[in-house]
Amino acid sequence: MEINTSSLLLTAFIAVIAPLMCELPIGLKLPMVVLEVIFGIIVGPHVLGWAKPEGMLAVLGQLGLIFLFFLAGMEIDVKSIRGTPLLKASAGWALSMVLALAIAACLYLFTLLSGETFMVSVQVA
Repeated sequence: MEINTSSLLLTAFIAVIAPLMCELPIGLKLPMVVLEVIFGIIVGPHVLGWAKPEGMLAVLGQLGLIFLFFLAGMEIDVKSIRGTPLLKASAGWALSMVLALAIAACLYLFTLLSGETFMVSVQVA
């Protein structure tokens, strides 16, 4: 696995700078996560191109996403979402899944998607 030290150091620098900027006594108070995302977009491959999600940085990014979803799941109070909120959330999820599959099938039928891309879109949906 390739280790891109400059991307890793830049990521570590952002992880140190974001909390410090949150504590600055200016009128704009942003959460640390928002600043990290903004800095990540700026130094990422689509703006400045200083850091690319390759090698070890990609693995760390996946682990961070897994950890984020784990923490979000730990924060859910199952007792508070029973009944109507759970039914509405389930119906919204099912409706979005049906719409995504219908759009993907229409695009496939009109040959806007190749067979391989269609399978990826169905798996992602």
